[in-house]
Amino acid sequence: MKWTIILLTLSLSVACSAGKDLGDTGTTAGDGGGTTSDGGGTTGDGGGTTTGDGGGTTTGDGGGTGGVDLQSGNWDYSQGEVTLDSCDLITQGVVLQEDGLFGLANHGDGTFTITPNDGTDPFDCVLSGSDFLCDQRWVSELDLSTYGMSGLITVLATTQGSASSGTSMAGSQDAVANCEGTDCGTVEVAFGVSFPCSLSVTFTAVAN
Repeated sequence: MKWTIILLTLSLSVACSAGKDLGDTGTTAGDGGGTTSDGGGTTGDGGGTTTGDGGGTTTGDGGGTGGVDLQSGNWDYSQGEVTLDSCDLITQGVVLQEDGLFGLANHGDGTFTITPNDGTDPFDCVLSGSDFLCDQRWVSELDLSTYGMSGLITVLATTQGSASSGTSMAGSQDAVANCEGTDCGTVEVAFGVSFPCSLSVTFTAVAN
C-alpha cells in the first residue's frame, strides 16, 4: 500500500494497516486468577473474574480485549480523498497511487507489522477492538542544499483507522512536514506555507 507525494523533487511514500489476532473469547486472568463456582463468579487477587454456571470470562489486569482478527498476507490498498492540506509545498505535483499492495503480519498478541512494499521500512501497529493506530514513522526528507539553501525538510506519518472485518479496513494516513535550517523561512514565503504543515488522505484496504 502506498500513496506518493512529490515534495519539490522528493518522492514521499506512506503505508497503512493493522491487525490483531485474538482467540474467540480473548480472555485473561488477573494475577491471582479468577475461579468459578456454582454460586457465581469470584475475583482473584489481580481482578480477573469469571461467572457461574455456563458463564464466560472477562479481562483481569493482564488486558486482552475482543477485536477483529485481521488476515495475514497481502492486502490491496485504494487511495481515497484529501481531507486536510496545509502543505501547498508538499501538494504541488501530487501523484496519488490509488492501487497497490502491502503486507500485513498479524502477530496474534495485539500487535502487527505492515510492510509497505514501496521502499519504506516496515512499521508496527496496535489494534484495540476494531480500531487501529500505527507508530509514527520517518517517511522521507529533502536537503535544501540541493537548491543552494540551508535546511532540511523531514516528513513523518501515522496511519490509523478501523477494521470492519478480518479482511476489510478503512482509515487515514496523516503526514506532517517540518523544516529545520536558516532558509526554512524562505521556503515558507516562496510556497505560502508555515511549518509544520499537515496532509491527510483517506484509504480503504481489503485482504488479497
